[in-house]
Amino acid sequence: MAAEKTGETYKIQILEKQLQFTEKLKFVTNRIHAANNVNEILFQLKNDILGLFDAEGVTIYLIDPIKRQLISKYLTGSAIKEIRLPISHSSIAGYTAHDLKMVNIGDAYDAKELFAIDPNLKFDSSWDQKTGYTTKQIFTAPILFENKILGVIQLINKKSQPRFTKVDEKSVEEMARVLGIAFRNQSKMLHTRFDYLISHNIITDEELKAATALAREQKKDIETVLMENYKVKKSDIGMSLGMYYKCKFVEYSPSVFIKRELLKGLNVAYLKKSYWVPLSLSDRKAVILIDNPRDAKALDVKNLIKANEYEFQVALRDDIIKFLEAPEFDFGAAGSMSDILAEIDIKKEDEDEIVAIESEYDEQSNTIVRLVNQIIIDAYEKGASDIHIE
Repeated sequence: MAAEKTGETYKIQILEKQLQFTEKLKFVTNRIHAANNVNEILFQLKNDILGLFDAEGVTIYLIDPIKRQLISKYLTGSAIKEIRLPISHSSIAGYTAHDLKMVNIGDAYDAKELFAIDPNLKFDSSWDQKTGYTTKQIFTAPILFENKILGVIQLINKKSQPRFTKVDEKSVEEMARVLGIAFRNQSKMLHTRFDYLISHNIITDEELKAATALAREQKKDIETVLMENYKVKKSDIGMSLGMYYKCKFVEYSPSVFIKRELLKGLNVAYLKKSYWVPLSLSDRKAVILIDNPRDAKALDVKNLIKANEYEFQVALRDDIIKFLEAPEFDFGAAGSMSDILAEIDIKKEDEDEIVAIESEYDEQSNTIVRLVNQIIIDAYEKGASDIHIE
């Protein structure tokens, strides 16, 4: 009889705990959905979320869809700092994001326990080494919306037991579901291409308005003003553009060469004015780099480049110009060597009548550089083993 009462008492305690959790979850859920932006969830509501669980710490990671990384944010004074992890098996949170699986570990430093989950799974102890904190138990769960990964929630160090329980798993899974809906709703609220910068406290709404006015006054694009006057990182602008246009953001890299045949039949001056450039064309799929994938000029692209499928990627205008001015394009636009030589105006005049005008000098220099480039590529295509230019 006593045993039956003990069993009933235990069941009642479990039900009471479940009821308490449900009430707390409802309160936290309402606060999450009322948040103005993602940072408010990450910073102001973090303790509310932690209060739902018997854990020492909680970390919420967001997905960087451009770089395919996990991002966690923390405050140092008034400054927001980031920790980035690859979406891979090199960390437990990365594994969860990669495989979309919950992970419950009793000892993060137990290599055998990690190996039993996956032979390639690793625990990233760099944060412990940096802070002096000791991570023991870890529980991670993917934050999903309609099976699309949006982030990861991670609990650290179970307070009352040697590892997180099945009850914890269900509770974290429910919290992850709530966060998935909230993150999805926040992303749908992006109305301009710079909303990400505002929602992540990188700039204020007033700063954006001022930057817009300054860009109009100086006849610059807003992205340039944000980087030059407000010290916004190009990577943050890229993230904002990528999320707004829902496509990949591409930075200029001198190591990326665009094949000359892609330029055939296209006017480089027109491309510079329109701010787009073909990146690749294979299997009838054209990849186009453009400053605004939603602009009507995207239709011009489809008229000029024939393909069965088009993928538009976004880039800053200055970077598109750099791609167009890269050697491959200079060569293609240059024509034959005789065409380049025709551009070089060699006049023998009396020294007293020579007037040095900087813009003319720059134009002449650019033409000479193109001539040298053309000599090099012609020699290369003819199989020359040594090229000497004096």
